Amino acid sequence: MLQSKTTKEKLEKSKFGIQDKSGKIFKYMSYGNMHHVEVVRHINTGKYKGVFITMMEASHRAKGIRSKLNPKGEKQAIIKMDHGSEWEFLMALHINDIVSIDGRESQLFYRVQKLDSGSNWFVLRAHQASTLKDAKDELYLSISQDNFKRYSLKTHQINAIGIIADD
Repeated sequence: MLQSKTTKEKLEKSKFGIQDKSGKIFKYMSYGNMHHVEVVRHINTGKYKGVFITMMEASHRAKGIRSKLNPKGEKQAIIKMDHGSEWEFLMALHINDIVSIDGRESQLFYRVQKLDSGSNWFVLRAHQASTLKDAKDELYLSISQDNFKRYSLKTHQINAIGIIADD
């Protein structure tokens, strides 16, 4: 037996309940790191939001395991593009994806360094940065209409020899 200052409600929001054969939860486990964030825009209001997907949820989608976001337990694509009739899917961002923003005179390239579901933001690091120490190489962006319009954020595919292979 362990004493904890947490509540059952807090555990259910932040941890994954492991069930026994009868369906009763007997322990809680961490969801793990973020797999990706699905950026969507509300069709009527234009509001942007991020739907953050953990490694565990991505695994459950691929394997068809029941979860809060997949109550029927059907196999799904790891990146969900249909978020209902009111939301338009814009992009999915994973750690180490390459994105560009419009700079004053040219297009600047960054890689996605961190996803933070608690703050609804992500961190970009200049693609040529060799260390994590230099703060001037970082760009913190919340998922908002203002930021996506201001920076004209775009994702890019780069092949093995460094050629941008966009659509």
